[in-house]
Amino acid sequence: MGSYHAQEGDCLAQPGLEYVVYLRFGGSFRLNTSQSTSPLNGRWYNPRTGEWSEPFDVTPARAASFSCPDDKDWALHLKVKQSTKRQ
Repeated sequence: MGSYHAQEGDCLAQPGLEYVVYLRFGGSFRLNTSQSTSPLNGRWYNPRTGEWSEPFDVTPARAASFSCPDDKDWALHLKVKQSTKRQ
């Protein structure tokens, strides 16, 4: 597991599988998700209300761009999509 800390926020990751980003003051950022070989599910978490956004698809990229819903603190959770194939 890797982690990154900056004045504006923090990131914890199990590269290629799962990422959690916390931003203290909203804003935009880029995240390298290229180690993932499968699409990711993304959801924003509002720590002020305890509510999650609707899930959205994220295509792995060297510089995937994200923008917080507003200028307050937010967390972003990305996780590899679970396969729905039955064998």
